[in-house]
Amino acid sequence: MLEALRRHSRSWLIWVTLGIIIIVFIFFFGPQAGGFDRNSNGWAVRTKGGNTVNIAELDRTYDRTVRRFLTGPTDEEFYAAKRRVAMDLGFVEYLAVQARSTGLAIPEDEVACYIVNWNPDYRDKRGNAICADFPADYPTRYQNIDAVFYTEEDGRMSASYSTDVRGRFGLSVRAFEEWKRRELLAFKYLDTLAASVAVSPTQVEQTWRRRNETVNIEYVRLDPAGISADLPEEGEAATWASSHGAEIQAYYDENVANYSLARRVHLRRLYITKPSGDPAALSAAEERFTTLLARAQADPAGFEELARAETGLDAERESGGDMGFRTEDTLSVDIWEATSGVEVGSVVGVTQSYSWNIVKLEAVEEARQQPIDEVRNDIAAILLQQERIEEERGRLVRRAERVLELAAAGETLEAAAATEAGERADRIHRRRLEDLGSGEEEPARPAPQPLAVSETGPFARETPAPDLSALGADFAGFQISAPPADQVPTIGRSRDLMRAAFALSDDAPLHSELIRVDEQDYIIRMIERVVPDEAPEGELASIRAELQRSIADTLVDSRGARVRLTLHLDQPYAPVVQQLLDDALASGDIRLREKLFRVDPADSDEE
Repeated sequence: MLEALRRHSRSWLIWVTLGIIIIVFIFFFGPQAGGFDRNSNGWAVRTKGGNTVNIAELDRTYDRTVRRFLTGPTDEEFYAAKRRVAMDLGFVEYLAVQARSTGLAIPEDEVACYIVNWNPDYRDKRGNAICADFPADYPTRYQNIDAVFYTEEDGRMSASYSTDVRGRFGLSVRAFEEWKRRELLAFKYLDTLAASVAVSPTQVEQTWRRRNETVNIEYVRLDPAGISADLPEEGEAATWASSHGAEIQAYYDENVANYSLARRVHLRRLYITKPSGDPAALSAAEERFTTLLARAQADPAGFEELARAETGLDAERESGGDMGFRTEDTLSVDIWEATSGVEVGSVVGVTQSYSWNIVKLEAVEEARQQPIDEVRNDIAAILLQQERIEEERGRLVRRAERVLELAAAGETLEAAAATEAGERADRIHRRRLEDLGSGEEEPARPAPQPLAVSETGPFARETPAPDLSALGADFAGFQISAPPADQVPTIGRSRDLMRAAFALSDDAPLHSELIRVDEQDYIIRMIERVVPDEAPEGELASIRAELQRSIADTLVDSRGARVRLTLHLDQPYAPVVQQLLDDALASGDIRLREKLFRVDPADSDEE
């Protein structure tokens, strides 16, 4: 079938053109021109079976793939990249030999379709669209990165196929097609390795049970980080500070940078917008700016009233242009620099892209370190607030422990939470009665506020990855990762929580202690556990295939290897493939001409 790829490349015009090109090449670039490199066809890689990759092939492949990704490489990077390309090319040749030794073969139709990258419109010499006869996932499994120009819109082979192959690869059509055959053989051999990965029946059975055994739990979520308290009043903070001097000093020393005040300036401004698109209006506005700047500089004391009457910013009109105190971080660079180094009371003009600003410097507060006495009550308020938050957190933990105790006695979490809330309401009511003054009316008992109880709904220890095959042939070969195995619905990811949930049983439905997930504590109790019966054979077969793919991706990763072998990216092979390469290099089945990949090859006389 490969004859179909060559059929349109045999017109006399093309052969005449090729002849002229060859003559010109010999004349201008032959040995007599001094342009012929006697080593250009020397070997770069030799492999078992007598296959050789020469230097010219290596250079062309490097230029087509890796070169565009390297920007200004060092000598070491250049030679390392070239060595990687050579090793990949040699590895393809080696894998193709291994493939043939196992009986793998690629028919003509398949090579043709690989060359045109499985173009569904491609037709052989009998007019048959043969690429549709191959599996739908072939375009994603076996992509030909060199398929850029081979077919016309009607699916027929391009008339320039032969010329393009020679120009792009320096190969004859037949040599190119045989190279592509070996490349496809190498890929299929990798897939054979992946398919040979074994999965035990026990693994399949365990996976099925992990996906079909479910548990439903109820839980109480405790969020200590969500507890807050109002900042104390100044009087409370001052009272607390009087007996906590050491704590305040320690906090100040630890956070002294927070009490370094940056330089601040108090400004007023008169804002004038620059009109756009009307030169006359712009000129008039600039003249107005010049006039108002002169007035403001002549009478700085009247700046507030002038800004109130003339500023173009409604938000600053009522305040007479008051901008308040500003630091360098809260002012534009233009205004900060214009008001730096001038005396208080000065008025300056600032021109910006879209406006003019007439700015008065009202006051300056230089940068300084606040002494502890100045911030003592502020720190006391912070520490007192933290103390109250910790007290509330302690109460929350004690409430949770009581709910846990009640649930351990056999109550559901909802019943235990209700009981604890009633007990707490009684305690509060008793304290209020004890504090009741003479003649005061007895307060009502507060309404119980139980801790909230939620439910996860049934979930399994493992969820399979979505199956995209049902979406059509275009999605064949695509895979999406499964959700994390430690994902608990409505709670989050936690191996400890997942493990604890599936350790619960009808005899012991309550986990005996709090479990922390993302800074939150949980009480969990099992509502129901469903243990499946015997697995249907169809499901087991599907899981077996899925596990085989997953393990094969880890050990072989034939898809990743194909990317490396064609694009020559600097990425590792999976363990099995890397071991195969290492063994081939160690045994000499793949031999690189190492001196080609050294910064200074003078040390080697290798031939």
